[in-house]
Amino acid sequence: MSVFEADVPRSFRVYVNEELEKEWMGDEIERSWGKTHLGQYFCFITSKVIWYGVRLIIDEEYRNLEIKRERGVHRVGHGVVIKKDFLTREGATDFVLQNTTKYGNGEFNDYFFRARAVPNDVHENPDMYLKPGDHVQRDLDMLFFSHDGIYLGNGKVAHISGGSSNSASNSSSSSCTCMININDAQEACARIVTLKEFVLSDKQEVRIVVHCFRRKSRTEICEKARELVAERYGYGNYNILSKNCQHFATLCALGEECLTDF
Repeated sequence: MSVFEADVPRSFRVYVNEELEKEWMGDEIERSWGKTHLGQYFCFITSKVIWYGVRLIIDEEYRNLEIKRERGVHRVGHGVVIKKDFLTREGATDFVLQNTTKYGNGEFNDYFFRARAVPNDVHENPDMYLKPGDHVQRDLDMLFFSHDGIYLGNGKVAHISGGSSNSASNSSSSSCTCMININDAQEACARIVTLKEFVLSDKQEVRIVVHCFRRKSRTEICEKARELVAERYGYGNYNILSKNCQHFATLCALGEECLTDF
């Protein structure tokens, strides 16, 4: 839904100004402020060079943390999430109005996120940096793949692991990765472990997968994760491409199963 600029937190208004200073966009015509069904603010900025451009900036969480990975955003390392061009002012205005209404109703067609690194002492003080409902991620013990879960608070993480021991001493084994070996695959399902068991070591980087638009409340995300653990989500049908830890985490956070690696 649309909101007045005066009702938008000053910190987000400052952030929008800072990000627009990085853009070459001709003459700014209009800013349209909005708020999602969960109360998250966003801003559409319309500008003109020869044609009309519309940029979307969102009041994303954890902006103070370093970005390690991004997906779906318009410009890597910049706050602009979406950039669309239009031949007419009417086309640009219609795009802004339609999407302001959709976002206000909790309707999202696009999938974009930024994975941000948490300070390394998160291993000793997880609740200092993580909030219940955070989509957390760490590298696998092989290149280019990640292992995802949902932080539940009090040092607990819900994720998919195999049937082997989930102890910290065995956390480097395939039982705690998406790449579960053939013997563990039939036993793989959603489980709750400690953060120390979720990672490979207390030196490993932990990231928060910040979905640019929050689709679910933190309470809803945690409730869904616990529900899937109770249902033993993935048991008997684990599949590296269609039913793994990333599908579990995105189902909790977004309401749909997605891969974060591809």
